[in-house]
Amino acid sequence: MPKQFSAVGTEITFWGFLKAGIVHGTNGNLVDGQDSAMGQLLGVSDLGLALPEGRTIDIGGDNSNRGSIELPPNASPSGQLLTTVNNPTFVAAAQGGLISTEDGLDLYLQGVPCPDNVPLTIIHNAPAQRQDAGFLTETGYEITIYLFVKVQPRGRNNIQDSQNAQYTHRIVGNYADKLPWGELLTAVKFGKTRAIQIGPFFSDFPMTMHTYIGDGSIGQSVTLAHTPAGTTAAEVRVYNANTGAKKTITTDYTVAGNVVTFVTDPAAGEQNVIFYQFPPDC
Repeated sequence: MPKQFSAVGTEITFWGFLKAGIVHGTNGNLVDGQDSAMGQLLGVSDLGLALPEGRTIDIGGDNSNRGSIELPPNASPSGQLLTTVNNPTFVAAAQGGLISTEDGLDLYLQGVPCPDNVPLTIIHNAPAQRQDAGFLTETGYEITIYLFVKVQPRGRNNIQDSQNAQYTHRIVGNYADKLPWGELLTAVKFGKTRAIQIGPFFSDFPMTMHTYIGDGSIGQSVTLAHTPAGTTAAEVRVYNANTGAKKTITTDYTVAGNVVTFVTDPAAGEQNVIFYQFPPDC
């Protein structure tokens, strides 16, 4: 039975490029043998994607109400991301732009007339506590994964005397038909074939993803950005994102420290997404 829990605020937020439905970390142009972690957004003070309400069509007649029919929403979910730390890399990525470094200055554009609005995946982690009987002392994290979003950076809010600077971004959600590690949403497994987000769900630790592209060589491995919370399949899940199939620990890969070593070496071009838990770094 799914775990019940309460959560508070926001703590750790990650973003990554979405390439054909597969998360690719902060490198949108990975080639064979390369890997990339997701980027971390610091200073997040507000993050939300409001799912649109469904439509209720009342059936009238006979000076009365004959019932109603529920229809799905016909509007896109939208929300905002508010941060107290400006992240030029994230802003440039969201708009499909680049950062020009000139004599020590990182120059990037905002408010461009024709932004690319690159597809992204966002993972949000928040401190949580179980509420199931017998588990009230168990703490962990609430995890929400926004599968396919586009972000519109709006720059800094109004500048006010003695006020903390805040940077605003509009978020627009889109339907996805597979998970960021390539697994298709199917009616057999999930009951539905499209979704906007995963969760919120409970995890013992924060979670993030790391992507590695196989090159067909012998003895492939990848170094993660964070040290996993453990070395079992419960803490470190590895997927062949080309097929969405989950790999088997020991048979296909092993974990030591923050290094994942492939026992069965990935073929050239094989996208491997590592979805793992890690102890918070603070």
